[in-house]
Amino acid sequence: HGGRYEYTALEADSGAHERLELERKARERAQNACQHYLRSCPRYTLLHHLNDI
Repeated sequence: HGGRYEYTALEADSGAHERLELERKARERAQNACQHYLRSCPRYTLLHHLNDI
């Protein structure tokens, strides 16, 4: 190795688009899980605040 660094090329733009899509889907799944939990738990009554999260 000799103290040298090896660099690789960044992903193509299509990879960035795919990553953004995966992040969007993950956020959507998290929001759906939160909505399901809040609807099933009587402790939380202010569900309209969920969109502000």
